[in-house]
Amino acid sequence: MKDIMQRLFKLSPYADLNMEDHPEDLQGWSYDDELFEEIILKVQPQVIIEVGTWKGASAAHMGRLVKKHALACKIVCVDTWLGSPEHFLVSEEFADRREALRMKNGYPQLYYTFLANMMRQSLQDIVIPLPMISMNGAIILKAINVIADFIYLDAAHDYASVSADLRAYWPLLSQNGVLMGDDFLSHKDVTLAAHAFAQEISVPIVGKHSKFVISKNPSLTPRIVLS
Repeated sequence: MKDIMQRLFKLSPYADLNMEDHPEDLQGWSYDDELFEEIILKVQPQVIIEVGTWKGASAAHMGRLVKKHALACKIVCVDTWLGSPEHFLVSEEFADRREALRMKNGYPQLYYTFLANMMRQSLQDIVIPLPMISMNGAIILKAINVIADFIYLDAAHDYASVSADLRAYWPLLSQNGVLMGDDFLSHKDVTLAAHAFAQEISVPIVGKHSKFVISKNPSLTPRIVLS
């Protein structure tokens, strides 16, 4: 079967990209949490799906872990790279968040920041971008039979969107797969949606500040206390 990159693109998205046009900027939030390595070691993933990527800090961290542990793994990053409402509706105090989008003719250039970041990390053979809204990304990945062993959700923060992402990507998780989400406890809607979904599918949820985890195989769930 063709590699995921070949199934999605005729030509690599990294082809002919001039990194010098896109300054290095790998800023992110809680992208190197110890849970990433713990889960990757337990699951030994062949495929990771990240939903919500921003500049690629967590994708780069996972890519480095995949290399460190010599795993044959691909990381599919689903994002529009267009920003969210909060990036457009920010106060002067947080103007840097909008500036990070690198607007050109009214259109964000964040996608190219991400690609250049992955190239600087030598991860272009591991990290595969899928520039879509999360729902379309799930449809496409399902259509080409991509099943992930580890899914990391870090996209929208409102209740409806988080719930929709959980429902869309849970079926793409392998039977021994683990799903981890970001912004747990720090965003009320994320926390409520994660709890509701875990109850809906009758699966235990564990978590701490910023991260929650649910798994199709409870034995692979990290030993952290829900707080």
